[in-house]
Amino acid sequence: MKNSTLPSLCNPQANRYYSLDYARAIAIILVVIGHYWPPLVPKWYAIIHDAIYSFHMPLFLAISGFLYMATQNTKQQYLQFLKKKAYRLLVPYLTVSVIIITIKLAVPSNAGVEAPVTPMAYLQMFYLPVAGAFLWFIWTIWWMFCIIHLLSKKRQRLIFFLLCIFMNLSINFDINIFCISTTIKMAIWFMTGVMIYDYNRIWTYISQVPLWAITIIFIGTQTLLLCEISGASYIAPWIGIWFSLTVCTYIELYCHNIHKILIYISAASYLIYLLHTTFMGFAKTAVNHTLLLYSYSIITFTVSAIVVIITGVAGPLLFRRYLVLPYRPMRFLFSA
Repeated sequence: MKNSTLPSLCNPQANRYYSLDYARAIAIILVVIGHYWPPLVPKWYAIIHDAIYSFHMPLFLAISGFLYMATQNTKQQYLQFLKKKAYRLLVPYLTVSVIIITIKLAVPSNAGVEAPVTPMAYLQMFYLPVAGAFLWFIWTIWWMFCIIHLLSKKRQRLIFFLLCIFMNLSINFDINIFCISTTIKMAIWFMTGVMIYDYNRIWTYISQVPLWAITIIFIGTQTLLLCEISGASYIAPWIGIWFSLTVCTYIELYCHNIHKILIYISAASYLIYLLHTTFMGFAKTAVNHTLLLYSYSIITFTVSAIVVIITGVAGPLLFRRYLVLPYRPMRFLFSA
């Protein structure tokens, strides 16, 4: 059977992009899985982990770029737009940074803490993702919003996209402050989402490829990546984005039974991203003092991985449901 086109992505007039909601939910679950990397991982988990890392953040950025284009208010003044995005992105970032830094400092001598910090971190968090390396994403999204809102014409966005490809391939310098270097390298993926929106007719043709064919291409690309074939690491994100969006189209068309849970996870994806490592840290401590304290096997690893990963998703969801949404000050701090 011929693959259905992406009904939402290929229709700029769509009221709701359910495929993107599903993709965002799946992407955040992949982020949580990707951030679970204990000692002595089995080979099968390492392969899954590497496959996830080959495309999950490019997918997240592409979704952000597309949704910006789909929801942009062309009449909104630039400074008003930045104010809104600062509230949406930077206030929760600072809130969570304070929480994580405080928890790390509360541990005696930062013993056993990943990426230990000093009290100076309360100052450094204003220009570095010092609370956790994964927070680079917030800075990158912020800078991309600062730039994209200035590019009001389709041709301007295309030129900037081509510039992003050039920077990704050729520019290699290290400016840690405000995650400038990371933004330069990752901007291409945000702009990929913008291009999917701007040139949705091209995407319509691409999305006609059957799912079984895209699956073969995805597995083939991951095999090349596993074999360390030159160039595989560059094409893997593109294939991963293509594969993920196509899978989400099929979910939209046929898997109505998981619609509500994916929408719920998607709505909380930003808070999950900010808090998942904190909840996973608590879960890992509990697991290490129970399952893994006495023995290590494939079974105990699998059970502990499931527990920690589920906690990384469910913890922020429960936190949002019972401690954020009911209280106005918490809604402000976490932009919920």
